[in-house]
Amino acid sequence: QKNNRHQIRNREIDRYRNDSDFIDISNYVFESDKKDKKAQEKIQDKTESIKYDSIDRYWFQRRTWPMMIEQYEINNLPHPGVFAIKALTFFQYFIEQPKFKKYVQIFLASTKQKTSVQYIVRLMNIVTLSFKGPNDKKMHTYSIANNDLSFRPLLEHLCTCPKRFRMVPNHSKNYTGIRSGPLFNFRDAYYVVLNWHFLYQKLYKGLVFDFYNRSGIKTEFRSLPDYFSLIGEQITEYRLFQPVMNHLLDKKYTTLEFDFEGGKTNAKPDLYYRDGNKILLAELKDLTLPAETVSNYSFESLSVQLEKKLIKNEAGANKGILQLLNHIKQINEGGLVYDPFEQRSVKKRNLKIFPVIVYTNFEFSLPGVEDYLRKRFEEELKAYQSEAPWEIGKVHELVMINFDFFLRILAGGEKINFFDLIRDYNINLGRRLRKFKKVPSAKLSLKLYPGFEWIHQDLLRKKNVDIETLFRVLEVDIGPLPK
Repeated sequence: QKNNRHQIRNREIDRYRNDSDFIDISNYVFESDKKDKKAQEKIQDKTESIKYDSIDRYWFQRRTWPMMIEQYEINNLPHPGVFAIKALTFFQYFIEQPKFKKYVQIFLASTKQKTSVQYIVRLMNIVTLSFKGPNDKKMHTYSIANNDLSFRPLLEHLCTCPKRFRMVPNHSKNYTGIRSGPLFNFRDAYYVVLNWHFLYQKLYKGLVFDFYNRSGIKTEFRSLPDYFSLIGEQITEYRLFQPVMNHLLDKKYTTLEFDFEGGKTNAKPDLYYRDGNKILLAELKDLTLPAETVSNYSFESLSVQLEKKLIKNEAGANKGILQLLNHIKQINEGGLVYDPFEQRSVKKRNLKIFPVIVYTNFEFSLPGVEDYLRKRFEEELKAYQSEAPWEIGKVHELVMINFDFFLRILAGGEKINFFDLIRDYNINLGRRLRKFKKVPSAKLSLKLYPGFEWIHQDLLRKKNVDIETLFRVLEVDIGPLPK
């Protein structure tokens, strides 16, 4: 039956004609299927080459990134509820800004949706068609039949066609063309889902791009990076990260500080949290990888991007791990104006510092990325310790955590201790590495770096979601739900 559906989908799309604009788009429809199958075969054929190399510190990354990088993201579905929350916050910010409000109206008018909430709710309705049932997220269909005319403009907004497909820059790299339009209208009210993952992304990640390209707001910015910078600071950091972390961490007898200057002074990390002699230092990174990097199948290409985005950029400015190291240097060499902990009888020699990178895009959870940055952080820390008197008790290994983890923890109403979670995670990774070194097999090598969220997945399985608390913390006002 599954093969029959694929054959029907292929035949219907091959019938599509649009005068001189016709191109055989079926190759692109099945591009992800073909590449995924090819990648899986490649992994099966070549995993024996993933052999432990005690000399090459980045042996795992060199042997796996070229095989994994492009298929990894599209084989892991994002959480639609998390994307919807982000989208509500996104729209609310632009609606509240007099300078930008008109662009929200233009964008919604292009899809014939009355409000941003209606846009998100209806898109969620489409996404849920991919579920077999409320507790089963296995895909079961590639087609959508719609007879509700009020839905039609939204579905068309999500569609690609030969002409639009060709207009997308680098449309064949990292499936950019299908990401732009993950639906295909092949007959009246019938639509084909080219890729469910990319349709899920339209709830937020794709929305960010669509809003820039289709609302007219691009005239307010010199470039796309300037637009991303505004979103990263005003929405991701100020409206999502800071309220969520404040709710999760703030309690009596602790010190919690945020950087409200947008990193302009580097006086504070994005998050500083101290409980007794334990300090959590976190830098938030709202970053994406270029499509060219993902499609390059290269360890060197990805490592160059990690160096630029999370260590030191082209202008020589410290990023990510070097920002964290700078804050460790401040603690070691002097004191902190915002937390004079020594006046509270906390000695430097007793401090335990936990450095964390919080990222927002799933690409950075690729196995081996955290390990690469851990080793680079360790190198930089040891170089500093060899030059300056060292007074701090202990600096733990660098940890990378997806911000979606914190949103889901908040939604689940879970009470947690992040220091314990980080400690348990590091212990788990150490156990996996020791087991692998005893029997360095290809199978065990692929289990070395499961990620922070995977190790603590039991915390994310809570069925009762506390939407009321989530909306209150994020100050989201959705009004009455649309029909």
